[in-house]
Amino acid sequence: MKATTVDFFGAINTVDTLGLIIKSGDIFVSLNGADFSLENWKKSENTGEILRGKDTLTIAFPNETKSLFQKINPALAGGLQSGDKIIRVNDSEVEFFDNITDALYFSRGEDATIVVERNGEEKSFSVNVSEKGTLGFFPVATDYFDKDAIQHIDYSFGKSLSRGLDRGITTLSDYVGQLKFIFTKKGASSIGGFGAIGNLFPSVWNWEVFWLNTALISIILAFMNILPIPALDGGHVVFLLYEMITGKEAPQKVLEYAQMVGFFILMGLLLYANGNDIYRYFFS
Repeated sequence: MKATTVDFFGAINTVDTLGLIIKSGDIFVSLNGADFSLENWKKSENTGEILRGKDTLTIAFPNETKSLFQKINPALAGGLQSGDKIIRVNDSEVEFFDNITDALYFSRGEDATIVVERNGEEKSFSVNVSEKGTLGFFPVATDYFDKDAIQHIDYSFGKSLSRGLDRGITTLSDYVGQLKFIFTKKGASSIGGFGAIGNLFPSVWNWEVFWLNTALISIILAFMNILPIPALDGGHVVFLLYEMITGKEAPQKVLEYAQMVGFFILMGLLLYANGNDIYRYFFS
């Protein structure tokens, strides 16, 4: 999706204060007849429009709620405005909207330098990214796909196998390429267990998403299983290679200790991953 021009998105969490009710997913359309910006905030009465689903609501925003919007909407507090075109996030150039979300993911809870194009000029802002890796913006484009680029192709059975193999190799390559982030602070905190796997699937049934995610999980499990970790198949392969090279079996005690070490590594990863899920559920 080639769309970097953005508009304000709703509050991060549901807030009820001073008679003002804002729900997650609300879109702030205007404030006092102009863009929804802190610069357009009046000292007395403020009237704004928000889009909630298909309904446009007119709401009075007391002046006291200005600080509230600074807290719940990083983009607003950072000085970004509706219609800004994001061209760079930190050192990452932005061509597609996905580039924004990817760059923000690694700046969660920290300040990020956002460079935008506004009225033909480049402006730079320091914006505190939310813990979820969001600014409070969403793309202006209503079409999330370039419809002109979509083609319908019918593959033969043999060709479909070839395309499926290519897709599997690409998916595995992307997964392996991201493993290095596990050894970073943010990457380690992003590891998830059963809860994270469940969140991969949408709340509404979709056959395509179901099978794509099932295939992804299968590829991940297959790759993890061949890692040279004792107690996994990859660990057994290591000992088989040792036997082939030396012509003798590994000492029984070594095998036993390796199995124990492998077991504790796996249990530790299991507890850590699911512990992250529990922590995020209650504290994020």
